[in-house]
Amino acid sequence: MLLLELFEDIDEPEGTYIESIGAYDYYIEDNDTIQVFHNGALAGTLYFDRHPDTNKYVGSVEVEIEHQRKGLAKNLYDIAEKVVGERFVPDIPHTKDGEAFWRNRIGDINYDTYKQSIS
Repeated sequence: MLLLELFEDIDEPEGTYIESIGAYDYYIEDNDTIQVFHNGALAGTLYFDRHPDTNKYVGSVEVEIEHQRKGLAKNLYDIAEKVVGERFVPDIPHTKDGEAFWRNRIGDINYDTYKQSIS
């Protein structure tokens, strides 16, 4: 799988250090990518940009399986929001895990309202 190959090729941060949370170190690269490393190995990445239709920030998160369910996606979005100074919105459509993440992050009512507003 290509994604796994990409993760395997990255063994050290290429961006600027932002902060550490627990055993994880966060770095920003090119002002549109935040990477998280654990013991020198890439654990996850958030790619972000403004949505062309809404001009709101949206992102795409990838977290290695062994690091999932540890709060990395939340931390990646929290850090990105601090960097850009704005809240992110869900990029719809997304996976069932993505929907669960966003429902938890912004609440069921806000998620449903947002989803209807862009339909």
